[in-house]
Amino acid sequence: MDSFNEVEKTRAWDEINRNGNTVKIFPKGDQCNTFIATADIFLDYIDNLMKKRNIRLDMGKVHDLLSDIGIEKASVFYCGNREIYDIVPDKETKIPPKENYVVPVVRVIKEGIIDKEKDWIEKSPSKIYQYLLRYASDLKGGLEYIDFSKDARKINEGDHLVYLGPNGERIAKYLEKLGYVVNISSIDEVIEKYK
Repeated sequence: MDSFNEVEKTRAWDEINRNGNTVKIFPKGDQCNTFIATADIFLDYIDNLMKKRNIRLDMGKVHDLLSDIGIEKASVFYCGNREIYDIVPDKETKIPPKENYVVPVVRVIKEGIIDKEKDWIEKSPSKIYQYLLRYASDLKGGLEYIDFSKDARKINEGDHLVYLGPNGERIAKYLEKLGYVVNISSIDEVIEKYK
């Protein structure tokens, strides 16, 4: 499942987790997990076709559209009025998505020397972000920037810390000294892997 912000629990969420099912959440899953990314692309394609052909959201019409584009073995499920009871929050308890994060997560340690550093990383001409996504994808994991104000309990054994410069390297080595069992790499090592 792609990552999401904390939301209130629903009966549907409880149902998914019942009977020993394990939900795995991929941070940045729509960008580094091929199945989630493919699902997003496919649903966007169907949505655009529906708009273009002026097809309303109806199970039969959607099934016909899928058949028109060559998808014969498809199931279409409608989630509406009868399911409201299951999809509205029924508890004030929040779903903590990080408790279900896939392992490993590639956790990027920012340098902390510029404002909105995440934006600068993701738009950098050196394509650092693309290398990070590929690395996470190859590890069959997710990608997240470490938030030191709330991530202490969420670094899992086997996660990969990637630092971008000397400040990040100091932090990574410090976390290792504190006993976090993680793999540590510099961004240069990650980039070199794909050249």
